[in-house]
Amino acid sequence: MARNYLKTKFEEFERTNEWMKLYQKLKVDSDKQEQAYNLSVKVSRHPDNANKNRYRDVSAYDHCRVTLKNRGENDSYINATPITVEGAGRKYILSQGPLASTANDFWEMIWQEKSRAIVMLNRIIEKNAIKCHQYYPEESFSRELQLESFVINLISERVTPHFVVRELELRRLKASEDHRRNSCGTDSTGSRSSLSPDEEEDFKSDEVRLVSHYQFTTWPDFGVPQSAEDFLEFLYEVRKSGQLNWQAYGPPVIHCSAGIGRSGTFVIVDAILVMVENGSDPQSVNLCELVLELRKSRMGLIQTMEQLRFSWKAVVDAISEEKWRPLMKATSCDRSESPTSNTRRLDRGVANQLISGGHFVSVDESELRKRSIVDISESLHTSKSARVGVSDPMCATRSKRRSTSIAGDECSPPLKKRDEHESDDDGEPQPAEETNAAANSVSKSEARRIKVNDMVTRMRQSEQRLQRDPHLFGLRIPSVAAWGAGAAVVVAVGFFCYYNY
Repeated sequence: MARNYLKTKFEEFERTNEWMKLYQKLKVDSDKQEQAYNLSVKVSRHPDNANKNRYRDVSAYDHCRVTLKNRGENDSYINATPITVEGAGRKYILSQGPLASTANDFWEMIWQEKSRAIVMLNRIIEKNAIKCHQYYPEESFSRELQLESFVINLISERVTPHFVVRELELRRLKASEDHRRNSCGTDSTGSRSSLSPDEEEDFKSDEVRLVSHYQFTTWPDFGVPQSAEDFLEFLYEVRKSGQLNWQAYGPPVIHCSAGIGRSGTFVIVDAILVMVENGSDPQSVNLCELVLELRKSRMGLIQTMEQLRFSWKAVVDAISEEKWRPLMKATSCDRSESPTSNTRRLDRGVANQLISGGHFVSVDESELRKRSIVDISESLHTSKSARVGVSDPMCATRSKRRSTSIAGDECSPPLKKRDEHESDDDGEPQPAEETNAAANSVSKSEARRIKVNDMVTRMRQSEQRLQRDPHLFGLRIPSVAAWGAGAAVVVAVGFFCYYNY
């Protein structure tokens, strides 16, 4: 069976410690494959499109990329790739994290492809560097974000210790005549062509769509998550919504910063688990072969040796442990709560009242004041770690006790020769020089706002962790035992001081 095959191979690689050898072979085979299939990136590196790429050496292949239809020929590029896993019956769109200049294009792609789910695997700021533009609204700040062609409203936001789930309302603005004319392409004679009936109707549409936004927030700055449990719980949350079912919805959009490292990990784990549950032939459930196959569509998927090992370990944990049986069967549209999650959800009745004519209005001021008081009190204890972008140490201790941590080198082997370019600690390349400084520059006030926003999210997650797991001196123990142990320590210290001083 596929389950036994995956477990046996993982144990073999662990015993012989051949992960680096396995990853290097994957890299060599990938380079040969790129040459054999002549996988070109001419459109991505065209001067008109160079400033739309977050990283100089992460491009979308010409034969397999999303093309924005309601645009002119020279304005249809976006760094995003459709991925199909035939054996799992899955389709995804893998994208880079939007730039300030491509945020509208990103939502244009969501609208065009009819996607109803966005999976975000990074934070806005990591290691004091902006990894992604703030392309969505958050409860901490404005609940409405208006772009050139779209208005995005926040309906609800649910924060857990390791991820955030947002429900967004996406509304397209009616296009002006100038914008409609500029969106027309040119025909073979060079004259401007008209939009198709479907495209014309799309421009006039007042349709409002709901989009779910899933953000995994505890992927560390170095390497991979210390525990596969947090990642699998996040995958379960996405799966149980049914929004990975592209036949019922559009393909989900998966992105991190470059859209290859963490995004590739998510896709590989999800697809392999589907194949195992479907009873696929063991020889067809070959994780490395699947990575190599998907690299024909998007370069560099699974960017480091650590990500390769973590992908395999997450799959083995999911198929081995009984508690993950619901994850394996989570294919329906059930939106019930995960038994392991302790979350705070914005009341749906209140959420429905928040929208008035497309704009949010204040409904429950007392609730907002209560949340502000909680956030301020948390900031007294957590602001230091939040300012420097360090994860909650108590959470880290809990994760280490829960599972064996996965070692990670600071730098990953390069995908290909990168001049002075080197890989980031999380397996994604350092950003190239901005080719359009005016379009991609971030003001100090904007950077400060993003940092504060990230701090507030961390504080809310810290509240969830403290509610779920009482701690004493950084150790996770039951609350009664925590109080008892604390009292015993105080009494022991008192007796010691009494008899010795």
